[in-house]
Formats: sequence, structure tokens, C-alpha cells
Amino acid sequence: MYYPTWVLQKAQACGDITGLIRSFKAAGHCDIFLQTFSNFFLTDPNMSVQKCPQGHFVLLYFAAASSYTQKRSEALPAPLLATDLYTELEKKYVGIKEKVLGSCALTVNLEYIDLEDEEAKASQDRVVINEGDEVAVIPPVSSG
Repeated sequence: MYYPTWVLQKAQACGDITGLIRSFKAAGHCDIFLQTFSNFFLTDPNMSVQKCPQGHFVLLYFAAASSYTQKRSEALPAPLLATDLYTELEKKYVGIKEKVLGSCALTVNLEYIDLEDEEAKASQDRVVINEGDEVAVIPPVSSG
């Protein structure tokens, strides 16, 4: 897949996915970033996604998260606060929070969630992952 040079330069300058998202948001280009990387993930013919059973949401894993869990996707019970997701995953996959998730971003229905911003909000204002939602753990972006 072709990535415009300016996307790769921003990725390299930011060093991690969260910094990259903030940079794109500040410049008003988050939609371009999301579209580029969503298209990449959604057009991979090897990505089979688990169907979402009633009362659950689908969590998609990419790159290191997929390797660590040995899964491409799984269904988890809904509702769940987005800020609680990584804690729930740590219970299932000991060590994943430090080794993998600390450098990853999170999307809910293709919208990036800044977990640090979410933590600062009152609990009634935080993003809730609901039944049928699609959540993805997005790995760091590299221009290498």
C-alpha cells in the first residue's frame, strides 16, 4: 500500500500512534489518517473477523496484539467503559498491557479514542463500548 510521504514523515516525527493521532487531529487531518489505515486493515484478505454474539462487541487485534493473543479478533461482553478495556485484557493475557497495549491506540467504530483524555473525564462522560460495536487495537505506525 502507498502511504504519502507526509504521512510517513509525521509518523516518524511523532514516534508513537497516540502522538500521530494528536498531530493529525490538531491539523484537521485525522479523517485522512483514519481512512488510510482503516482501508489498509479492512482490505487484508487474511483478516477474518469473528461475528459478534448478542450482548458482546468485537475486538480486532493487529500486529503485536494479534501475535500476543494468538487471535485476530474476539467477542467480549458489553457494555464496557473504553478505559476499562486494557485492564480486562490484562486479566486474560497477563503482560499484554505493558508489552503491547502501552504503545497501541484504540478505535471504537473507526473513531480513535484517546484513553488519557477519557481517564480525565467524569465516568458518565466516558466512551462506553456497546453491544455490536467494533473495537480495534491499532499498533504503532512505522515508516521503516
